[in-house]
Amino acid sequence: MTTYKKIMNIALPAMTENFLQMLMGMVDNYLVASLGLIAISGVSVASNIITIYQAIFIALGAAISSLISKTLAQGDKENLAYHTAEAIKLTLLLSLLLGLISLLFGRQMLNLLGTEKAVAEAGGLYLALVGGTIVLLGLMTSFGALVRVTRNPRFPMYVSLLTNVLNALLSGLGIYVFSAWYSRCSTGNGAGSFDRCSHPLARAGFVRDPLELGLRSRALAPVSASCRRAAYDAGG
Repeated sequence: MTTYKKIMNIALPAMTENFLQMLMGMVDNYLVASLGLIAISGVSVASNIITIYQAIFIALGAAISSLISKTLAQGDKENLAYHTAEAIKLTLLLSLLLGLISLLFGRQMLNLLGTEKAVAEAGGLYLALVGGTIVLLGLMTSFGALVRVTRNPRFPMYVSLLTNVLNALLSGLGIYVFSAWYSRCSTGNGAGSFDRCSHPLARAGFVRDPLELGLRSRALAPVSASCRRAAYDAGG
């Protein structure tokens, strides 16, 4: 029984940490769904590639844990410092490579998957933002593996939980608060003020009609068709 308890004390926090990392993608999909079909389709396709990145870093973390545990058992402090430094270097190199691929070829990868042009543009932007900063996920996973072998398996789980909370808060702020601000600009003084207040998601192709983002905002009441015509007429 004691052996099973020791195994579960290590395994349960690790499983919870991996689940929380996957949960971030689910939260993004839920929040982006309010922006329209094109946005959610692009994010869903791009999330498949992010999941592959996560699997790579999880495998790397398992290898790091195994190597560091062996070094600790041997009591070799010099090799311990060397292996730790090399693990961090490898994580940085791998994550920077994946980040550059996401930034430079994200849209092309989505096109190869057979997505429509609008969906590839929306997903390419998401992949550039999330995949381009994948170094943060890589470092978090590798540092978690290093901390876990020092008999503190729960700390990485708490970090992942905090990351999920911050991700949900910042994503909700970006989608709902800035969407509402965009809507007030786009329906106020016509196309002139609309262009100055244009939301970057609309420019990037997350919505085909720029006013669609305002119409879909949950913070405002639905805008009638006459208001839409008046906004365009005032600018033209």
